[in-house]
Amino acid sequence: MRELKYMGVFSAALLVCVVSGISIFWALGFACAMFAMYGRRSGFGWKKLGKMAVSGMMQMKTIFVTFIFIGMLTAAWRLSGTIPYIVYYATGACSPKIMLLLTFLLCAGMSMLTGTAFGTAATMGVICVTMASSMGIPLTWAGGAMLSGIFVGDRASPVSTCALLVASITGTDHYTNVKRMLRSAIVPFILTASIYALTGLGAAGGAANSSVRELFAESFVLNPVEVIPAAIVVVLAIARVKVIITMSISIVAASAIAITVQKVDIMYLLKAFLIGFTPENAELAAVLSGGGVKSMLTVYAMLIISGFMTGIFKGTGFMVGMSSITEKISDRITPFGCVILMSIITVMISCNQSLSTILTQQLCAPVVLSKQQLADDLNNSVVTIAGLIPWSIACNVPLTMTGATVASAPMAFFLFLVPICTLAASLYKNRRTEKTA
Repeated sequence: MRELKYMGVFSAALLVCVVSGISIFWALGFACAMFAMYGRRSGFGWKKLGKMAVSGMMQMKTIFVTFIFIGMLTAAWRLSGTIPYIVYYATGACSPKIMLLLTFLLCAGMSMLTGTAFGTAATMGVICVTMASSMGIPLTWAGGAMLSGIFVGDRASPVSTCALLVASITGTDHYTNVKRMLRSAIVPFILTASIYALTGLGAAGGAANSSVRELFAESFVLNPVEVIPAAIVVVLAIARVKVIITMSISIVAASAIAITVQKVDIMYLLKAFLIGFTPENAELAAVLSGGGVKSMLTVYAMLIISGFMTGIFKGTGFMVGMSSITEKISDRITPFGCVILMSIITVMISCNQSLSTILTQQLCAPVVLSKQQLADDLNNSVVTIAGLIPWSIACNVPLTMTGATVASAPMAFFLFLVPICTLAASLYKNRRTEKTA
């Protein structure tokens, strides 16, 4: 099959980049050219393919704007003292031994409240990872705990746009899906929390705690009003205010505090919105640098590539050509095993959560027995798997916001355990069915 050959070449290009240490963007750029050639050989003219690509990229404009606001928000929270204030007092009360567990639990709670992984990473995620870093906890582990937590709500929050998308494309009831997702998350959630708790018991961090706290106290005016920008996010999330509006109000509040309390020059503040906050003190910069529109440049490139391929896939029907093999795969590894495999493939080539969810639903609908089962399978597979693929927006964006790297993905245990536990239950159910048949 022609589509499988293209997928094989793309996978080989990705493997070469990973093994050799070359930037993954070379493979993604190659993929854009290759899939454009696929469209050309399928009978589409260059002009038509160009329109497909532009159409796909235009679908990303709302996300693009959201990420600009996220870059500004994370810079404003640093300059205003919001992050230093919270970290200063929280690290005084928290032990490094519970910080990984706390990061997972706090991010999970915030994601359930807001329904957005990106919004949670930009707020609670940044705070928790900064706290962990100030305690000397490896950034790889802190990033993994954060990544695990932010996707808890992405699949099970009543206000999750991803969960709403699954309900919409499968024709199922959203609130029924939420209840079922909460039940299926119990075992993975407990296992994940246990891993972080046990790992934390052996944490060697804490030596840097007092020095970093002193540094924050020397570098910032620590005033209770600095909690206001963070409180705004929580309160408006409870009130179900749109994310961009919430971030805008928080940015304004943080900017006012930065100017009046921290005595930050307005031009310096505007500059930080663009290029981020980088303290002159090297020790402070190690734990607090970041934010700004510039910090999201890699993400913007990912969005452009994702939009390009989204348009090409939709316009040419690339994934339809692969649907004929799903039944054979399903017979060998169960329908849910097929959903997992298709999830990995669609995330790898689309780079984003929404498109991969839609494509996986289209590919696997013929092999899953019911709409409800398909909704469960999508929520238990592609929604979390998207956070594990290094070049996926769902993985790259949250880690970029918090200063972590893709090396944190293997430590995001919740994202592994949800599909693994569901697959194990699926295999067990199939064996029981075969024995009773």
